[in-house]
Amino acid sequence: MKSFAYLVNPLTIEELKDSWLPARILPEFLFKVIFKGPKPIKVSHGFLILCPLLAKPPAKLEEEFILGQIIQAGRIAEGLGAKILGLSGYASLITDAHNRLAKNLKIPVTSGNSYASWSVFEAIYRLAKAKDIDLKKSRLAIIGAANSIGSLCARKLSSHVNNITIFDNETDKIELLREAILELNPIAVIIAEDERRAIENADIVVHIKAEGPLAEVKHNQDTLTIKAGLVKSPEGKIISSWLAEVMLLALEERFVNYSLLGQANNLDKLEEIADIAARQGFEVWVPEAPLQ
Repeated sequence: MKSFAYLVNPLTIEELKDSWLPARILPEFLFKVIFKGPKPIKVSHGFLILCPLLAKPPAKLEEEFILGQIIQAGRIAEGLGAKILGLSGYASLITDAHNRLAKNLKIPVTSGNSYASWSVFEAIYRLAKAKDIDLKKSRLAIIGAANSIGSLCARKLSSHVNNITIFDNETDKIELLREAILELNPIAVIIAEDERRAIENADIVVHIKAEGPLAEVKHNQDTLTIKAGLVKSPEGKIISSWLAEVMLLALEERFVNYSLLGQANNLDKLEEIADIAARQGFEVWVPEAPLQ
């Protein structure tokens, strides 16, 4: 297996401690001193490059700032001998960056969104089967359909469900969205980002987020709420689908820009990465609906 690198950008000290165990013993006042730029950490067959975004709240993170962090981390990855760079968190959602990354980096980049999208599809499919729900007679609501994961999930699921309603994620429309979802009474709701909304009367709620806690969701006691985007490796470790994608590409020696930034992911890559995962022994982790 050739070496890979994976950019992790925790937004809080708690997320940083989850990403890097030694951080749990450090005094908190040292974090901003130590992490003034990306820091590489050697892991099996690759590197984690920690780049905590502790300086600004998520809403004020500028695309130019995030792009600069990706390029800096990419150059560190090149120096370490990595053949491909995977992104997580807010870095994986950046738009209109592919051409600029190609000009500044010698190694390819993947956002990981193809396998993340597949994890949502498989979670919905398996959960519906576990609850004895007929998808062909069911309705689906997707919040966050403007981003690549929400868009790709809508396209993939369109041939499996009876009806799909999609919403953007503008905060001034939260109440309108809530009312529409209540009227729709969907079988499932996908939240593609950390949107805090009240969602009721849904049979299944699936969250998909690169990092951080789940959104707060109000629902009735019959609603099944899970977090998608988790994968079990052949060694039995539970990792994110974003990390799994770059690992899979390294295992296959597919050193190409895969889930392209700033471009809509395509269904062919969604199917391909799922096939690669199955061949390499990776499994989408949905403990509420285990594989038979």
